[in-house]
Amino acid sequence: MPKDFSLLKSNRQKIELDLARSSKWWLYSPEMYSQRRRTIPMIEEYAFGRVIDLGCGRMALQPVIHSLNLEYDGLDLKPSSSEVTFKADIQEMSTIPDGSYETALCLQVLEHVPDPQTAAHEIFRILRPGGIAIITVPHLSRIHDEPNDFQRFTEYGIRVLLENAGFRMEEIRIRAGLFSFLGHQISSVIIPLVWNVPLLRELVFGINSVIFSRGCYYLDQLMPSLMHYFPLGYTVRVVKP
Repeated sequence: MPKDFSLLKSNRQKIELDLARSSKWWLYSPEMYSQRRRTIPMIEEYAFGRVIDLGCGRMALQPVIHSLNLEYDGLDLKPSSSEVTFKADIQEMSTIPDGSYETALCLQVLEHVPDPQTAAHEIFRILRPGGIAIITVPHLSRIHDEPNDFQRFTEYGIRVLLENAGFRMEEIRIRAGLFSFLGHQISSVIIPLVWNVPLLRELVFGINSVIFSRGCYYLDQLMPSLMHYFPLGYTVRVVKP
């Protein structure tokens, strides 16, 4: 990453540490707000049994799963906490026996693995028959987490990927569109720039959550045709038959 962006990167990491398990995390940007509006309700409606969060990061989904009174495990290649259950690559989860979970969550991870088809087969393997996976992938996204940023997905690409792994497709939702993509870039700059200034950051965060996080998301929903051709990304629900 260019030196000019080093402050933004370090402050984004601090924001994630400060907010990841807070409800405010979902107001950080239009990207996160779209997850709150399109993905979290799907999790709340369909997750059941033992749940594994694949590529769990700071475990932002843990409070959601605990609110449903479900068992939560996290897996990450580079765990950020001792609470993470498994240190593993989702392309090779041999430490997890076949059919161990009823629900697998995999949010914004498949773009970061060199072989997403192998990862999809592994997700299929660790689910029991009748288990579900809820997966999100980007279509519009800037380059991030270099050098581990490998691909973007269309609706048709993610469908083929998961069906080839053996899943039955149940639902695909477009989360948001072009306005949210552009708004996310703005949020990702203005909030990190002021994050170390306590009163100012609260003011900027509040304004951002209204104008960009919510505003861009709702603009996208008003233009479904534009959102279809310029999707921010997809939330997918599949079942292991």
